[in-house]
Amino acid sequence: FSMFLAKRLDGLVGWGFNMSDGQNIQFIVDYDTTNLRVKSNTGAFSTGAWTHIGVSWNGSSAASSILLYSSGVQISSTVSTDGVGSRVSDSSSPLFIICRNATTGCVSGYITEVGLFNRVLSSSEFGDIYTNGLTQTAGGVALGGMTPRGYWGDI
Repeated sequence: FSMFLAKRLDGLVGWGFNMSDGQNIQFIVDYDTTNLRVKSNTGAFSTGAWTHIGVSWNGSSAASSILLYSSGVQISSTVSTDGVGSRVSDSSSPLFIICRNATTGCVSGYITEVGLFNRVLSSSEFGDIYTNGLTQTAGGVALGGMTPRGYWGDI
């Protein structure tokens, strides 16, 4: 699978947001017994076409706490597995954009914006980001009061 965004050390611990099976997206968080995992239905995006994708997670080990978005709309999932055990620490893991690690699992394509937030965004906020993008302001990046903790543009 190809990674859009990951905070993992050598692909072993942390979390990842990736492309799966060509047209699905999934979000995985590592737990010491069973990993938390949610995978979209087929057709979350089409290869060769620009698509806005997103994930929202409140930090819970319940699969129902993960919401996936495509083109500003929440989408359903086919695979949902709750995390079991203790969450594996990712505090020493680097953040990777486009690749699973420094050399492998890379997305073949372009990513124009990545935003990381320290709170759960609502469905309407995902719709706003899809419609308007994340806009840069003199004080950083903001959109209607949403200020990401990290922002990367034209990657």
